[in-house]
Amino acid sequence: MAKKRMRFTPKQRADILSAANKDSLTAKQVKSKFGVSMVTYYLWRRKAGLTAAGRGTGSALQMGAVGGSTKGLEKMIRGAVRERLQSQLPAIVRDEVQSYLDSLLAKAPGGRTRRRA
Repeated sequence: MAKKRMRFTPKQRADILSAANKDSLTAKQVKSKFGVSMVTYYLWRRKAGLTAAGRGTGSALQMGAVGGSTKGLEKMIRGAVRERLQSQLPAIVRDEVQSYLDSLLAKAPGGRTRRRA
């Protein structure tokens, strides 16, 4: 009988990776302790930028600081920048469009003015 497939939330993944890194667990130990297959554990590590070379140095931020893999740090920074841009972009676009329309229509304080030819 096949084992039921488990789904882990991003927080659970981060907690498992953090605990495994902190305790220097092997993939086999992670499998027995958390029920995560070894292949899945290695995929999570790769996606987080935690490579074998950086093992035992802490979080992705610390690894970038000590010369380990910077992929995790880069991914975090890109994500934060993308999130900030997405939250600010509608207001920026709205303001720019309004400014363009105002200049195009030559809007005066009392209302629109038309030029007569």
